Amino acid sequence: MPAVCDGGRLLVDITRKTPAAGGTAVLRVGTGLAAGRVEPLPETDPPGLRPFSANPAHKPCDRPAGEAHTAGTVLRIVRRV
Repeated sequence: MPAVCDGGRLLVDITRKTPAAGGTAVLRVGTGLAAGRVEPLPETDPPGLRPFSANPAHKPCDRPAGEAHTAGTVLRIVRRV
């Protein structure tokens, strides 16, 4: 089961722009937003992000710092049962 399902709601702390490794974050990619687990890549130049999914069909794809920005860190995920 995915962490975020259709109709789910997220509580996002928009002051926390640096996600913890493996934490769930909201990323601003292009003109849209995407929620998912993310791993910071501080060793790259410039530092980047590696978003990854619980869905094996979506492979991790490193993003340079200028291509994806952290809009906030997800604190809670609320879903219907």
